[in-house]
Amino acid sequence: MAEGLLANISVVWTAVTVVLSLAIGLQMGSIFMFKREAPKYDIPTNSFTDLYFMGVALCFISLYRNLAHWLAKPKVETRMQVIEPGCPENKIDKNTRAIVGTVWYTFTTLYGLYLFYDHPYVPTPFLGGCKCEEVISKWPRYTVTPDIKKYYMIQLAHHIHSLLELIAGAKLRNDVAEMSLHHIATVSAMLFSYFGNQIAMGITVLIAHNVGDIFINLAKFSRDLKLVKGLSADLLFVTLFVSWFGPRVILISSCVLPAGIYTRHIKEGVYDPALQPLISMMAPSDALQITMVFIIMILNVFWSYLLIKMAYNKIVGTGTFEVKGDKAH
Repeated sequence: MAEGLLANISVVWTAVTVVLSLAIGLQMGSIFMFKREAPKYDIPTNSFTDLYFMGVALCFISLYRNLAHWLAKPKVETRMQVIEPGCPENKIDKNTRAIVGTVWYTFTTLYGLYLFYDHPYVPTPFLGGCKCEEVISKWPRYTVTPDIKKYYMIQLAHHIHSLLELIAGAKLRNDVAEMSLHHIATVSAMLFSYFGNQIAMGITVLIAHNVGDIFINLAKFSRDLKLVKGLSADLLFVTLFVSWFGPRVILISSCVLPAGIYTRHIKEGVYDPALQPLISMMAPSDALQITMVFIIMILNVFWSYLLIKMAYNKIVGTGTFEVKGDKAH
């Protein structure tokens, strides 16, 4: 029954992906429209040449992930053959990717904390220095500093790499539908926000996701390689759930979404009247962006549900954080 439900949900994710992709295609022109119209209001725009840095970052990320995977895999394979003789190759690869991912997400989290702690573009619930509504109320006059540009382009390169990796290994995964939706929504939202000067919103959403990614990867390989057990495993799972559900669902829904919906489209007197023509022109594109953030949050709710199922199975089932046949593996 559970597997049937998940199969139906995958159909929904696929349908949403198709609709979202069409909407993204229809709104791509808004990027060029903003770059054409913004200078009329003395608003600086970001250059497409910044994507060259993204390309360089993509090469380095690919090099790191492949080299780290090559170095870590023999050790993971040796450990897995002791714990689970005859362990399938895809499980070895999954745990190797989790180890490589833990190192990467730890780096991006610390890097983001270093750059954006108490930053005026990031809301205080995300350790920044502004109010939630200010991630959108000061649009479109955000300034992209070199540090912001580097962080944004590195993160964009990472998500593009993840999308390409997903496509290449689609036949080996059972979560392709929701992961495709997640990566398409994320990459598109980053492009729209960067070239539409909504970097405050973009930075905040990126920061919300990094910590949870550390612990989801750490929990995966720690469980499968039997590195933690008992109370330590329980505490790791609790930390994972809090770091996942708190920023990605609670903070996004209580801070980012209200700013992107109410402050941007409903609240009056937020923007300079002189900017109204530009603001109205970009309204459909901005609505699409906040829709993508909403979709990403809904996916995080779905994954949180799978984590809860794992906890339930631990308490009343087999005694392990695992749900056989589920995508919460």
